[in-house]
Amino acid sequence: MSSSDVDDLAIAVAKNTYEKGDIAAAEKMLRLIAAEGRPSAAGLAAFNLGVVLESRGNTRDARQAYRMAVDLPNPDATAMAALNLGIILFYEGDIEQAQTFLTVAMESGHPEAAPKGAFNLGGLLARGGPYRGGDARVAARGGLGSS
Repeated sequence: MSSSDVDDLAIAVAKNTYEKGDIAAAEKMLRLIAAEGRPSAAGLAAFNLGVVLESRGNTRDARQAYRMAVDLPNPDATAMAALNLGIILFYEGDIEQAQTFLTVAMESGHPEAAPKGAFNLGGLLARGGPYRGGDARVAARGGLGSS
């Protein structure tokens, strides 16, 4: 079994542990993989850690986990972490950073994060947030893949 397989299996076990309600154990496993796994697995573990922490109401640590996932080489984790981070930042009032991360999600091409990033960016812009790349209609079209 390769280290890649071990990391993937460990993440699956952590997700299963979380789904069974042992949140503390899942958090511990994901923290370990995020810190010591190969970079791609660490990105996925960091994203999942962010989800776990956010579900516990710990948005401060969730933000850190999502930022870690965005910075690691796993495109799926980067896109979904950028989306979640953008939403947290929006609700915390950091509109400029929210816009940055929602734009990353929107432009990712990820089948889930891109349209959700566009939708949320459009909502941010409709509430009067700045957008350096055009207006809300342009942002929404870009995320939904139409022209």
